Amino acid sequence: MSAMAVRQSYFADQADHDEEFARLRKLEENRDPTTRRYLESLGIRKGWRCLEVGPGAGSIARWMAARVGRSGKVVAADINPRFLDDARIPNLEVRTHDITAGGIEERHYDLVHSRLVLMHIPEPLTALRRMVRALRPGGALLVEDGDLLSVEVVTKSHPDADTFVHVMNAIRRHVESTHTFDMTFGRRLPNMLEEAGLTEIDNEVTLRVARGGDERFRGPFDRYREAVLAKGDVTPKQWAIRDRCLDDPEFRWIGLAFVAAWGRRWG
Repeated sequence: MSAMAVRQSYFADQADHDEEFARLRKLEENRDPTTRRYLESLGIRKGWRCLEVGPGAGSIARWMAARVGRSGKVVAADINPRFLDDARIPNLEVRTHDITAGGIEERHYDLVHSRLVLMHIPEPLTALRRMVRALRPGGALLVEDGDLLSVEVVTKSHPDADTFVHVMNAIRRHVESTHTFDMTFGRRLPNMLEEAGLTEIDNEVTLRVARGGDERFRGPFDRYREAVLAKGDVTPKQWAIRDRCLDDPEFRWIGLAFVAAWGRRWG
């Protein structure tokens, strides 16, 4: 996406509350073990002050609050923290806040984390620099975001493999053309952390082989069905075949890659 592209509002802004909560819970089930591993490697411990930008359904914010204990504190900041309304944890503060607007304490936090946030923001580097400024000297930033390297079918002998790839690529083209979110954002994360002033930067890319019938891997793309069909590149029959693949335990594919990048602020 070009720097001048104007991205639309967050793709799930208008999603049904229960539907979006269910999607976020699937994401947590899929990604939380890896995220916790990264946070543990960065040294999270009792007494730390942590900032979670875009907490989603809140599982990582709650986990961090348990790890830092009563002597620590976690701030969960989101434009719409609707899924944390019932959070009643003494050392977890929920804030309605837009990270791109500033206003977060500077040189304050031991750890800042965001997951699948920056790829939805029109000016991610601005947001990233604000996260860096929130770190105390020696503090660590962990950012996890997505990158659709390609849609790769593992079971290439499956009779519907080509149709599945065709439909998924049509969805990707639609998302790119409407600037809904940046589907190749993750690969730029390490460079952006360096540009934002961090050092000791490292990264890891994780891929999962998805299997039909596993609800964790259905993804958020059904919301684009009517728009994609309206463009004429995909027929209703082809979309139905794609759905059939997602339900078929014999069908396996690789889709979204997760890029985690981390570093420390010493300046």
